[in-house]
Amino acid sequence: MAENKYIGKWKATSVKVMDITEPLKNSTSILSINADGTAVYGEGEDRKEYTWKETGYGLYLDGKSDMKLTDEEGRLSTRLLGFITVIFEKQD
Repeated sequence: MAENKYIGKWKATSVKVMDITEPLKNSTSILSINADGTAVYGEGEDRKEYTWKETGYGLYLDGKSDMKLTDEEGRLSTRLLGFITVIFEKQD
């Protein structure tokens, strides 16, 4: 699993609501995908821990609140509340 293209740190860089995309200029939201099959999103009280698996569309994070991440041309995106999309870009 250490050779997987998803392993590393992913930063939330923009958010899309309906058809409007806005950059997250001062974002500190980091998603860490680890080689041991675990993932961590956020920090402090907002920290969420997951296990992950690669899928046909990208990644699936299994945890207290599951997350589906779609690979879109080297970026990962996830939908929240059905109409908000958060876009992550790899940092390392």
